[in-house]
Amino acid sequence: MVRSLGRNNGFTLLFAAALAGHLSLYRMPGNPLGHPEWPLLLDLLVTFPVAFLLICRPAWKDWLKKSAGMLMLGLAFGSFAIPAADKLAWREIDRLRVIMPALFAVAEIGLAAWLLLGVRRSLQADANTDRVLARAIQRRFGQGAAGRLMEFEARVWFYGLFMRKQPAFEGEQHFSTAHAGGNASNQLAWVWLMVFDIPIAHMLLHFLWSPLAAWVATALTAWGLLYLLADYRATLARPVSLGAAALYVRCGALASDAVVPYAAIAAVARVPHPGRRLPGKRYFRHQGVMNVEITLQPGTLLPTLLGSDKAASHIVLGVDDPAEFVAALGAKLH
Repeated sequence: MVRSLGRNNGFTLLFAAALAGHLSLYRMPGNPLGHPEWPLLLDLLVTFPVAFLLICRPAWKDWLKKSAGMLMLGLAFGSFAIPAADKLAWREIDRLRVIMPALFAVAEIGLAAWLLLGVRRSLQADANTDRVLARAIQRRFGQGAAGRLMEFEARVWFYGLFMRKQPAFEGEQHFSTAHAGGNASNQLAWVWLMVFDIPIAHMLLHFLWSPLAAWVATALTAWGLLYLLADYRATLARPVSLGAAALYVRCGALASDAVVPYAAIAAVARVPHPGRRLPGKRYFRHQGVMNVEITLQPGTLLPTLLGSDKAASHIVLGVDDPAEFVAALGAKLH
C-alpha cells in the first residue's frame, strides 16, 4: 500500500510538472516554437495515460477513470494556458464548456431515475433507507470518494423528493434532533425564503440581464433548494440512535454520519452552550442549538463526507430531550 501511495504521489508531481512546463512555454515571450496546441493534446491523449499505466500499474477501471479525469483537467488547463490568438482546436473545446451544465443536469436526472426505479424494490423489502442506498451505491461505485459522493447525492434526492414514509434506522433507542432550538422550523423558514426568492430573482435577471442568465440562475437556485428541502425532511426523519454496541450520530442529509463504538466514548454531559469552535471537536448542528457534548477516547477517528477518517476529541450535537439522551447513553457506558 505504501509503495502504491508513493507511486501515485510521484506521478501526480510528474503530471503537475509537465503542465507547468507547458504553461511556461505558452507564456514565454519570443518563443521560437510558437504556441502549438498539439504537444499538450498528445500528452493528454497518449503520454499521461500510458505513463500512469506503466508507473502506477492501476486496475483497468481505475486507469480509465483517472485518465478521463486527467483529460478533463488538462482540457481546462489548456483553455487557461493557451493564448487566445493561438487557439485552433481549443476554440471548439472551449465551446464544449457551454454544454457541461446540461450534461451535469442529465447525470443528476439519471441518478434520480435510477434511485426511483432501481432502488425502489429494495426499499420495499428493507425499510432501512441508509443501508439500502449505501449497499446499492457501493456495489456500483465502490467505497472510495466517488462512491461517497454518489451516496451523498442519492440521499439528497431520496429525502428531497422520494421519501413517502418514515424509514427505519439502526439502533434500539432513537432521539430526534428536529426540535432542539427550533432546528427544523428554522430550516423550513430558509426553504420558504428561497421559494419566494426564485420568481423575483428570475424576473429581475430576465429584464436587467438576459433570459438565458435568468433561466440558468433559476435552475441553479432550484437545485440548491432541493438540498435545503432534503436536509429539512431528513432532519425530521433521521434520529441519533443508541444501538447494542455503538452510537449512531445522524444529522440531516448534508453531513456525514458517524458510528461510534461505546468503547471509544469516555463521557457524556449536557452543555448549556458549546462555546467557541475548537480543533478536534466535531459539531453536528443545523439551525438549532447544541446541548450535548460527548468526550471521546484519545485516538478516535470519525469519517468525513468523502470517507476519510479524521481525529476527533469530542462530538457536540443537539437533541430534543438532552436529559433523557445523556441518561440513556450514560447507562450504555457503564
